[in-house]
Amino acid sequence: MVKDHAATEDIIQDSFIKVLKKTPECEDLTKLKAWIRVVAKNTTYNYLRKNKKNHNHLDIESVFINENFIISSESVESIVEAKIMADDITRYLDHVKKEYRILIELRWKKGLSYKEIAEELDITEEIVKQKLYRAREAVKKKMSLNRDVESL
Repeated sequence: MVKDHAATEDIIQDSFIKVLKKTPECEDLTKLKAWIRVVAKNTTYNYLRKNKKNHNHLDIESVFINENFIISSESVESIVEAKIMADDITRYLDHVKKEYRILIELRWKKGLSYKEIAEELDITEEIVKQKLYRAREAVKKKMSLNRDVESL
């Protein structure tokens, strides 16, 4: 996923340290193994999130194209980055207007068409398109602001 041997070793070491410091009391070996996998996966995601500048990552502008993610190749890196982007969008949805959140969820998560959304909310398709545009821009703005803050 990382495509850098030294970075992979760092991630493994960080994961190992986290496991040593925070190992839960657990008698079931299967659950412990699953927990260790989650720690390693999350450490990798965190590394990728922090080092996106060094990777060919999904652009904020490509977040909402037909409200679905465009993955240019089926590489593991692209899939992971798409998942990270989806997680980020879900997190930022809590910070936009309720009206925008509802529209994005209907379009993105439920896959409804503009017409279906208009019928469900009893508004015109044009209003749906306009508000969805504003909703996407609000999410993009939140994501951009957060990335700017993280880079400081």
